Amino acid sequence: MKSSVRWQFAWFLFLPITWIMSLDRTAMTVAAPVMQKDLHFTLTQMSWILTAFHWAYAICSIPAGVFTAWAGARVALVIANAAWSALTLAIPFAGTATALTGLRFALGGFQAVDMPASITAFKNWFPTGERARANSALLAGVYLGPIMGAPLTVYLVGAFGWRAAFIAFGGLGIVSAVIWWMLFRDTPGQHPAVSEAERLLIREGQLEAPMRAKASLREMAGRFAFWTIGLQGLCTGVVMGFFNTWLPTYLMQERGVALKSLGFFSSLPWMILLLVVFIASVLEDAILKRSGSVWLARMPAAILGFCITATCLWLTAHTAATGPALILLAAGLGGMGFVQASTWSTIQEVGGDNTSILAAWNGMLTNGAAALGPMLMAGLVSRQGNWSDALSGVAMVALAGAAIWTLIHRRASRRLAA
Repeated sequence: MKSSVRWQFAWFLFLPITWIMSLDRTAMTVAAPVMQKDLHFTLTQMSWILTAFHWAYAICSIPAGVFTAWAGARVALVIANAAWSALTLAIPFAGTATALTGLRFALGGFQAVDMPASITAFKNWFPTGERARANSALLAGVYLGPIMGAPLTVYLVGAFGWRAAFIAFGGLGIVSAVIWWMLFRDTPGQHPAVSEAERLLIREGQLEAPMRAKASLREMAGRFAFWTIGLQGLCTGVVMGFFNTWLPTYLMQERGVALKSLGFFSSLPWMILLLVVFIASVLEDAILKRSGSVWLARMPAAILGFCITATCLWLTAHTAATGPALILLAAGLGGMGFVQASTWSTIQEVGGDNTSILAAWNGMLTNGAAALGPMLMAGLVSRQGNWSDALSGVAMVALAGAAIWTLIHRRASRRLAA
């Protein structure tokens, strides 16, 4: 095909919108050490501010999935995008820990809509054999936030103060919401630019049955995969919670990285993660095409990723030299690229009519763990004065994630074959 609307959406609409959304998250994490000093907050206060996002994301994920199923991805995402962008614009005007915690909580609540809406949209717009690669565009937007957002935020903070970053990123978000509403439609059949050949390719390439009924949380909760996918999401959340919340602080306080170098060293692990996501997504789609086995395409990669992460984080905790520790951190987050590539494709394949619900369930548990994990880590660090035991604990959780993945896709494969 000379033109593919679905891939244009993936790379030139979903990726930029998700990237801007990720900037809103990244700005607070990167600016946290400066904000903590400027506003005279304690580490505990900063942990509440930073993790409030994840608590709200967890609490609002199921309602966000139900809302997306009812309203459709187009309506749900334009409302959420406009709201989280406005909240980002409001952050510079909040000067207390309570106000900032409240704004971060609201931000997380509205951003909980993004994954259910985006994953549902990709399920409708892509055949099964292309979804891992399509999802990589979505994940690229998420991970380009820390990659590009860290040095960009460091620059804005250094040149104009920490408030400038939130004003810039919030303004971009408002623009992206308008563009989304103008360009996107919920299904290929609703979009005038999609050819009949592309519609046929998408329809015939979807292994699961077309959506016929409204999403049902009760139906989804009765499936074994609902619980195993949620459990691996808990493990993912603990791991990602450290990198999302504490990586810049860890690098400055534990490893002595200067602010001028923080942008690069905070971005490096996310660069590796993005590279691995692209590699894993291509490999998984190729394995699925060659073998016809969803189990073989998804499960081994996820197990490998969790094992890599566990090994690297444990070694980081017991490595005194800063250079090797930075390399291990990058490799550790990179391992999660295999997990993420498998997770979202599995949600689309297992979810069927309930994809938005399953995506929301995974998001709820992942972000709940991403909120609780950093708080527990902060408590350990405050009591012990170092990060070794905290990182070792995260490594053990990653090993548990690998074990859980052995239970997921055996059941899922039977469903697709039925």
